[in-house]
Order: sequence, then C-alpha cells, then structure tokens
Amino acid sequence: ALNKLTKSYYDIDPVTIINKLKKPLQDMPIEIYVPYIRRKHKWMNESFEQSTLLPEEKDQVTARGLWVRSKSEVIIAEKLDIYDVPYRYEQIIHINGRKYAPDFTVLTKAGIVYWEHCGKVNDPKYMKRHRWRLAVYESAGIVPWKNLIVTYDDERGGIDSRIIESEIVNKLL
Repeated sequence: ALNKLTKSYYDIDPVTIINKLKKPLQDMPIEIYVPYIRRKHKWMNESFEQSTLLPEEKDQVTARGLWVRSKSEVIIAEKLDIYDVPYRYEQIIHINGRKYAPDFTVLTKAGIVYWEHCGKVNDPKYMKRHRWRLAVYESAGIVPWKNLIVTYDDERGGIDSRIIESEIVNKLL
C-alpha cells in the first residue's frame, strides 16, 4: 500500500500545481498565485531608510556587492542569499523617537524579523551597549524567539556558519 501511495504522490509546491494548469494559466507570473512571492518582490523593490552611520566601517563586501561591517555579517548575508531570504541591511527603525539600525531586517511569510549579530564579545563597552539595545528592542516588542534573532562571534572572533544556517532554516523559512 505504501509503494502504491508513493507512486501516486506528487509534490504540492506551487510550481508543480501551476504546471498542471492549462498553458495560458501556466504562463501567468507566479506572483499571481502565491501572495508571499508578490509581497516579497514588492518589499525588495521598495526604497528604505538605511543607516549612514560610520560608513568607513563598512569594509567587507558580499558576493552581490553589499558592503557590511564584518566578515560575520558577510556570512549571514551570503546564507540569506543562498536561501533566497529577502533582507535589508541596517534599515532604520524608530523606537521611542530614536533611530536604530538592526543589522538585518528580514521579510518572512509570518512578517518582519530583525537580526542582530554581536561581534565584539570581548569588548565590555560594546557588550554593555549591545545589552542596552536589546532592552530597547524588547520595550518595542522586538524579542528573541518571536521576531528577533541574535547571534554572536565566539571569544576568538570566529563564527560557526552552521549556527547561522540553522537560524535561517528554523526561524525564517
């Protein structure tokens, strides 16, 4: 019975279903059939306010040409690109009349998720500011396990890209 079922089973992803439609309907843009794809394309093409703070610190570049502040951010951006996850780098958000720029603002099917990466874990001043920022985010309802991902370099400044990939697969897809 299981063999019979697996032979008759077909994938139910949108492309498979669209390919079973009549030819004129197959030629329609996929965005018509899948609302998230339509929302994703629109979001990716909208302009947004990006942080202009300390542009000289953006000295690392991704494969798509995005300038970021650290090699760890390059890895995060590259993994987001590999998984075709739409994101904005250092998009300005407003909390209590002040501007903040999370490292990544990500669009998911469920809504917006912010991603902060903490690279200078051995710098007490940096970590104090990091904890303060997380408290500000929390006051605005931006919290881990709901709509905030927080990752860290290790004590030597290294990063495990498997952790980054796990965050993407388990929290963004």
